Amino acid sequence: MPEELKNEYRHAKTASLVGSICMYLMALFCLAILAIFCIMGPSEPIGTFLSEAASLVTILVSVVYLAQFLRHFAAGSTPFGRAQSRRLIVASVFLALRAAMDSHLPVFSYINQPSHQNVLQGAGGLQGIDLKVVVMVVFLACLAMVVRYGNVLKEDSDSFL
Repeated sequence: MPEELKNEYRHAKTASLVGSICMYLMALFCLAILAIFCIMGPSEPIGTFLSEAASLVTILVSVVYLAQFLRHFAAGSTPFGRAQSRRLIVASVFLALRAAMDSHLPVFSYINQPSHQNVLQGAGGLQGIDLKVVVMVVFLACLAMVVRYGNVLKEDSDSFL
């Protein structure tokens, strides 16, 4: 393996290790929020409470799978493979579930002003389909296919040696 390629691989493994540690820390933070949320109990209707708890769980699971992807890239001898591709697919499925759960909330609400005009006002933090999540889902699904292709290329090049 050429020296430049070894250096780039070492840098990628280091960045992946740091990234996985950060992702695990975010997962712990998300778990703490979920625990506090559950300990405090429902302050709103039980359906809303369960929906918000499920949303937190989907975020937690997707972050853990993304951290696993980075950790296995940093530590594994095979950074590309079916298991890596599956990790990305699982993360994207849970992010898609999150987007689907959040999409049932109204994007805008109408309020009556003293002048009796209906004014369109954003509902707190913009609710509904979060385009950032949709972009992330599409990106992760495509990246999973790229990783799978990388694995096939690696196996093909290994067969020549």
